[in-house]
Amino acid sequence: MGTALLLQSILLNDEAYMIEFGVVPTQLIFHGLMVLILIFVIAKLLIKPVQNMLQKRQEAIQQSLDNAADQAKQAEALRQDYEQKLQDASKEKEVILEHAYASAKEKENQILKDAREEADRILDRARRDIDQEREKAKDEIQQESIGLAAAMTEKLLHQYVDEHVADRLVEDAIHGLEEAEWSK
Repeated sequence: MGTALLLQSILLNDEAYMIEFGVVPTQLIFHGLMVLILIFVIAKLLIKPVQNMLQKRQEAIQQSLDNAADQAKQAEALRQDYEQKLQDASKEKEVILEHAYASAKEKENQILKDAREEADRILDRARRDIDQEREKAKDEIQQESIGLAAAMTEKLLHQYVDEHVADRLVEDAIHGLEEAEWSK
């Protein structure tokens, strides 16, 4: 209260700049001590907790930044891993396509080879059948020719030669035709 009165008397007094030094130094010392005590109390009660709070907040922010940096590194590692897997998948796709193409080409060649072999077997079988039929036809023609020749010879011989000689001549002709080699 004393300070307020002093300030009031200074401000209301015409001689505003005049200070009484008898009372003021003890009050100034007292007020100075009060200010120091107030600063000390504020420092203990407010400044330290605020500094601690700011320190904790700064540490939390730093930790968040560190976590963000770690997550960014992990994300980059995942991205690189993903890109590597895409490249590997692309290479694997190419290998599979090449293998499939080679396999298809191999199967195509095998099918063509089998078809050619089957066609060759069919042609060989047809040639054998034709040769067999040709031989059979030759044999039939030979048999018919022999029969026809024998019949003609017998008819001619019956007209011009006696029966005993005719039988012998027919047998000789038949025997000669049977032994004759037919051209192929």
